[in-house]
Amino acid sequence: MSCNFPSDTVTTWSSNNREIFGSKYKKYYTDIKNRLLQNGKVFIFGDPGMGKTTILLNLSKDLSSSGYLPIYMDLSSDTPFVDEFWSFAKNSRIINNLSNEIFNRRKEIGYGKLTWLKKDFYTWIKSQCKKRVDNPFVRIYSLNFPDCKTYEGLDGLITFLDDMKKIGLKSVLLLDEARAEHYYPYIHKIINSGSSFLAVASPSGVLSSIKDEATIRRIRENSIILEQLTLDDAKEILSQMCKDIGENIAQEVYDHGMTIAQLIIQAKTLYQELEYECKHDLECVKNNAKNLGEIKDIQEKSKELEDIIRECIRKSKENLEVDKIYDTAKRVKGLGKFRNIDIVLISHGKVFLGDVKLTNGEILKNSSIENIVDVVSTKEQELEGLKYPVGGVFIISNGETRDFPGKTITIPSRIVKNALRKKQCTEDLRKMLEEELRIILKS
Repeated sequence: MSCNFPSDTVTTWSSNNREIFGSKYKKYYTDIKNRLLQNGKVFIFGDPGMGKTTILLNLSKDLSSSGYLPIYMDLSSDTPFVDEFWSFAKNSRIINNLSNEIFNRRKEIGYGKLTWLKKDFYTWIKSQCKKRVDNPFVRIYSLNFPDCKTYEGLDGLITFLDDMKKIGLKSVLLLDEARAEHYYPYIHKIINSGSSFLAVASPSGVLSSIKDEATIRRIRENSIILEQLTLDDAKEILSQMCKDIGENIAQEVYDHGMTIAQLIIQAKTLYQELEYECKHDLECVKNNAKNLGEIKDIQEKSKELEDIIRECIRKSKENLEVDKIYDTAKRVKGLGKFRNIDIVLISHGKVFLGDVKLTNGEILKNSSIENIVDVVSTKEQELEGLKYPVGGVFIISNGETRDFPGKTITIPSRIVKNALRKKQCTEDLRKMLEEELRIILKS
């Protein structure tokens, strides 16, 4: 038993990995391909990392084998739309392939035996271009002649697509990372021309930024939205990569709102940690993976997490403008009696009090966190002979709190468990704590 993760988690046009994972996303692909071929256009919306580029790669492969001519454009840069089109066309084999196609069909444009005796084909067709002969074969081949500008601007791009259609070639424009400014006038005009099949992939938020009503209507009639991963999707996808332990790993790393790319990255990281712990003994990896999930010795692990959280706060001390973070829990005054509070820090002359409480899915009721609840209403605390006004009270947990009157910092279990496994402040834990504490310290 071993896991087989793709080498590239973020797909680019040059990626070797083109596999679509999960039955839901394979169905998306089938629907996208069918809609493209039936309606001539399809619009794909999804968050980064949800597989839009992988879908375009598969469309390119499948349609190429069916006699179509895919033209891919990466619109993520600031390169103007038309320039990006010609950049791909000239740096790929498209123009070379078109030139060979036209040479093989040279008799169709009047290059017969008599012409052949007078001029070679290259010289002859260049002369046709300079004469501005109105012929799609001539115009397309003239892309080999820099001084013979036959296609200029957006209108020239559309004429090129239309010329390919006239000579019997079926082009498919595959537009990746299209933004609102690309839809109008560029994509809108290409749709109206009917000169090419069109598959457009965009981040989820783009649709709300498009202002042209006609364009919006066209998009909505032919759009497919890639929904977020569910836990069941994650289990299925990782079971393809890790036959025996995929579900266990999914249960451990899945987080609501994560993308396919993030899922694979987290799963791969966890698997490598299991391999390291087991010194690459696969049976040990399997057994340890099966035991993932519930936090064992939860009180002890909460104490371990306290130390890790203090380490994280020290690393973010300057960013958070923390004057002091105490190395251990401190005894402070509650409403009824003195209480031991896990995290105590000073910032801008105020004291902030926090407790750490791990759960295995249980909701934290106030009765189970009475120490921190008892200090929420305190206005002042004395520490080492100095008095400080209380700036805020919070709890850090991987679970949900109910009716807690202070602030709650919720850390996903996968981040907590990762830090506990590594026995140190991980970067994702540090960033999350810094972001949440910044709000509390400034409130």
